[in-house]
Amino acid sequence: MLWNLFKHLKHIAPIYKDVMTEQEDKIPQAYVVLEEFTFDENRVSGDGRSLIRSSSYNIRIHARTVEKARSIVNAYRQVLLNGGLSFEQYGPTYDPGTSYFSILITGRNTYGV
Repeated sequence: MLWNLFKHLKHIAPIYKDVMTEQEDKIPQAYVVLEEFTFDENRVSGDGRSLIRSSSYNIRIHARTVEKARSIVNAYRQVLLNGGLSFEQYGPTYDPGTSYFSILITGRNTYGV
Protein backbone atom coordinates (compact mmCIF):
# COMPACT_ATOMS: atom_id res chain seq x y z
CA MET A 1 0.00 0.00 0.00
CA LEU A 2 2.64 2.57 1.04
CA TRP A 3 4.86 2.24 -2.01
CA ASN A 4 1.91 2.73 -4.35
CA LEU A 5 0.81 5.82 -2.42
CA PHE A 6 4.21 7.50 -2.33
CA LYS A 7 6.29 6.32 -5.29
CA HIS A 8 5.54 9.56 -7.15
CA LEU A 9 7.36 11.46 -4.34
CA LYS A 10 10.73 9.74 -4.86
CA HIS A 11 11.97 12.85 -6.68
CA ILE A 12 11.76 14.75 -3.36
CA ALA A 13 13.92 12.22 -1.45
CA PRO A 14 14.94 8.58 -2.04
CA ILE A 15 12.46 6.06 -0.62
CA TYR A 16 13.53 2.81 1.06
CA LYS A 17 11.36 -0.10 2.16
CA ASP A 18 11.94 -1.21 5.77
CA VAL A 19 15.60 -0.13 6.00
CA MET A 20 17.98 2.38 4.43
CA THR A 21 20.57 0.29 2.58
CA GLU A 22 23.26 2.78 1.56
CA GLN A 23 26.87 2.58 2.71
CA GLU A 24 27.74 5.15 5.33
CA ASP A 25 29.65 7.40 2.94
CA LYS A 26 26.76 7.40 0.43
CA ILE A 27 23.84 8.23 2.74
CA PRO A 28 21.62 10.84 1.03
CA GLN A 29 21.11 14.29 2.54
CA ALA A 30 17.42 13.36 2.91
CA TYR A 31 15.60 10.03 2.65
CA VAL A 32 12.39 8.26 3.63
CA VAL A 33 11.90 4.76 5.07
CA LEU A 34 8.50 3.07 4.64
CA GLU A 35 7.56 0.29 7.08
CA GLU A 36 4.30 -1.63 6.74
CA PHE A 37 2.86 -4.47 8.80
CA THR A 38 -0.35 -6.36 7.93
CA PHE A 39 -2.33 -8.41 10.42
CA ASP A 40 -5.39 -10.65 10.14
CA GLU A 41 -7.68 -9.74 12.99
CA ASN A 42 -10.92 -11.47 13.83
CA ARG A 43 -12.95 -8.33 14.23
CA VAL A 44 -15.74 -9.76 12.09
CA SER A 45 -15.84 -13.49 11.48
CA GLY A 46 -17.70 -15.54 8.97
CA ASP A 47 -17.08 -19.01 7.59
CA GLY A 48 -13.96 -19.36 9.74
CA ARG A 49 -11.91 -16.63 8.09
CA SER A 50 -11.11 -13.05 8.91
CA LEU A 51 -13.21 -10.54 7.02
CA ILE A 52 -11.34 -7.46 8.17
CA ARG A 53 -7.60 -6.87 8.14
CA SER A 54 -5.45 -4.19 9.68
CA SER A 55 -2.32 -2.63 8.37
CA SER A 56 -0.12 -0.43 10.50
CA TYR A 57 2.58 1.71 8.99
CA ASN A 58 5.49 3.99 9.80
CA ILE A 59 6.93 6.63 7.54
CA ARG A 60 10.33 7.76 8.79
CA ILE A 61 11.66 10.95 7.25
CA HIS A 62 15.32 11.89 7.72
CA ALA A 63 17.02 15.07 6.52
CA ARG A 64 20.14 17.12 7.30
CA THR A 65 18.08 20.31 7.74
CA VAL A 66 14.81 20.84 9.56
CA GLU A 67 13.49 22.82 6.58
CA LYS A 68 14.00 19.88 4.22
CA ALA A 69 12.42 17.47 6.73
CA ARG A 70 9.37 19.72 6.99
CA SER A 71 9.00 20.10 3.23
CA ILE A 72 9.12 16.30 2.79
CA VAL A 73 6.63 15.67 5.60
CA ASN A 74 4.21 18.20 4.10
CA ALA A 75 4.14 16.28 0.81
CA TYR A 76 3.60 12.94 2.58
CA ARG A 77 0.90 14.36 4.85
CA GLN A 78 -0.98 15.72 1.84
CA VAL A 79 -1.07 12.27 0.21
CA LEU A 80 -2.38 10.71 3.45
CA LEU A 81 -5.01 13.42 3.88
CA ASN A 82 -6.14 13.09 0.26
CA GLY A 83 -6.45 9.31 0.77
CA GLY A 84 -8.51 9.72 3.95
CA LEU A 85 -5.92 7.88 6.07
CA SER A 86 -5.60 8.85 9.71
CA PHE A 87 -2.12 9.29 11.15
CA GLU A 88 -0.06 10.80 13.93
CA GLN A 89 3.14 12.79 13.50
CA TYR A 90 6.08 12.99 15.89
CA GLY A 91 8.97 15.36 15.47
CA PRO A 92 11.01 16.84 14.00
CA THR A 93 13.70 15.73 16.41
CA TYR A 94 17.43 16.15 16.04
CA ASP A 95 19.83 13.22 16.49
CA PRO A 96 23.30 14.53 17.37
CA GLY A 97 24.78 11.09 16.66
CA THR A 98 23.80 11.20 12.98
CA SER A 99 23.32 14.96 12.49
CA TYR A 100 19.89 14.28 10.93
CA PHE A 101 16.47 15.62 11.79
CA SER A 102 13.79 12.94 11.78
CA ILE A 103 10.01 12.93 11.65
CA LEU A 104 7.84 9.87 12.25
CA ILE A 105 4.38 9.51 10.74
CA THR A 106 2.52 6.48 12.04
CA GLY A 107 -0.95 5.16 11.37
CA ARG A 108 -3.28 2.24 10.98
CA ASN A 109 -5.52 1.25 8.11
CA THR A 110 -8.41 -1.21 8.42
CA TYR A 111 -9.83 -2.78 5.29
CA GLY A 112 -12.07 -5.66 4.23
CA VAL A 113 -11.06 -8.85 2.51
